[in-house]
Amino acid sequence: MTYIFDDEINLESVSALIEKLDDLSVLYFSSNGGEHSYMKILIDALNRKEGLEVFLFEFIGSAGTYFLTDFKGKLNISMANIILFHKIDVVTFQLRKDLANNKAYLKDLEKENKIYRAKIKKLLTKKQLKKFDKGEDVVVYKKQIEQWKLKNTN
Repeated sequence: MTYIFDDEINLESVSALIEKLDDLSVLYFSSNGGEHSYMKILIDALNRKEGLEVFLFEFIGSAGTYFLTDFKGKLNISMANIILFHKIDVVTFQLRKDLANNKAYLKDLEKENKIYRAKIKKLLTKKQLKKFDKGEDVVVYKKQIEQWKLKNTN
């Protein structure tokens, strides 16, 4: 079965895709991004699926870039036109106390961003990495995407 995913990455959309996984042989994937924790779950599930081929198409943003860093299956990027990278971020409560220690959580997130940066370093130019380090969005277009030689692409 072939499935086209063109949605925000969240609990509902990831759950719906995972439910179809047993019958899936080809996945076309486009997304403006979403919650990185659900993308990690999706990548883990997809990495367990043998014989799956994923085609990134049109726009891949934010958490969707985990396909480029963590997906171990067959990945085709030839239909991707725009890819947006930025630091992993989450919503934290700044004006009221909550159960979570936001300082500790943000410190953990900083470590996660260092790991993510190391993974995308081979894809971005020095100028783009400087923008990333400043917390800015880094947009990559087709010409640069076509130059990438990923180990799991064709």
